[in-house]
Amino acid sequence: MEVVVSYKEQKLKELYENTIESGILYNESLDYINYYSLMCKATSKDFVINLNNCNVYSFKYNYDNSESVLFLFSIPLVCERNSKHISERIMDVVQLLEKTFITLNYLSSNEIKEDKFVYLVAIKKIK
Repeated sequence: MEVVVSYKEQKLKELYENTIESGILYNESLDYINYYSLMCKATSKDFVINLNNCNVYSFKYNYDNSESVLFLFSIPLVCERNSKHISERIMDVVQLLEKTFITLNYLSSNEIKEDKFVYLVAIKKIK
């Protein structure tokens, strides 16, 4: 039986693999993330893709003493007319992550009203 992989899953998996090979290292605390600075670093090194109307940035990270990949999703609070509520868009991202990687090692979200974004941080251990 052939497994069908969606375009979004394929793009997310490619970003994961590229990050493992040559990604930018993020070694700061997860408690005090400077989202703007992180997004600028990832963009400058071309570690960003657009999925589900949000940007996805990736970094190498050491989580629980294991090599990992940290994904940062910037999800706009307000999207085009007749779009899904922010909670539905967040769930779509979480479902995409689960479908692509089966398990995640860390997941958190932070709404920054001044930025007009919800930032979703997901970590997947490499091994």
